[in-house]
Amino acid sequence: MARVSRGDPLTSLVLQPGWTIEEDGFGLLTSRLVFVTGHGSDSDSSPLILEDAPKRGDTHPKDSRLSCHRTTATLNANGLAVITSEYIGIAAGNMTSPEVSGRANTSQEPIATHPDFADRIGGTEASPKNGAQFSNGAFVRFAYDPDANPNKEGVRSYLNPGFGISGHFYTSDITLARGLKNSLGMTSGSGIFSGVQLLGGLGNINGQTSDSWYGNWTTSDEYDQLMLTGMAIDFFGTLVKVSYDITYQRWGWDPDIYEKDVSGVGA
Repeated sequence: MARVSRGDPLTSLVLQPGWTIEEDGFGLLTSRLVFVTGHGSDSDSSPLILEDAPKRGDTHPKDSRLSCHRTTATLNANGLAVITSEYIGIAAGNMTSPEVSGRANTSQEPIATHPDFADRIGGTEASPKNGAQFSNGAFVRFAYDPDANPNKEGVRSYLNPGFGISGHFYTSDITLARGLKNSLGMTSGSGIFSGVQLLGGLGNINGQTSDSWYGNWTTSDEYDQLMLTGMAIDFFGTLVKVSYDITYQRWGWDPDIYEKDVSGVGA
């Protein structure tokens, strides 16, 4: 039996009640809208027509800060096309606050590279300590030394404490991502790379900002302890999602080997 249709033919999109806009706490806005249209009726030669549906980049009808990310269409039992559109945007400015997480770790390093090796661990060839043996100025090994406490015989390496930081933010400005790409492999004493503070995403909590929670980022010798070591870019609708990794080195990164990102100096 053919369906009998009466009333409004719904030849245009009709926004349904119950739509939402959410903010994630870091400045990313998301929204989901549902529209209904009669384009999916039995008499329509092209059901589920999407030419009138929101397209990627179309402005949100209720909040111009958001734009369409993707759209799906479903034909329901009443012969109506249900159009579901998802939107994204940034609450203010051209980027969200960085959302960061960290994990402490250690890495095995040659004992002779310890910054205190000459002063208290192995000494020098002219004045060895703790049974250290040298050849042509280079450390070879620790021999048994009955006066060493603790004895360091056989010690060849040490565990260097480190900290790995991962984060991401969303931006409408692709040049921010391009700038960070150019900062890969550079060091920082402030957490700022290419002019962007990558450690401040939590904001002020109990009088402290999240970047201050991680501590002072320079050693007594003023060697930068932070390096931008990884980065990924994903296009998310009309925004760019920038993910990154920062590696903390307790003793600081050798400035003769690694270039310093000076965009945060004085910031």
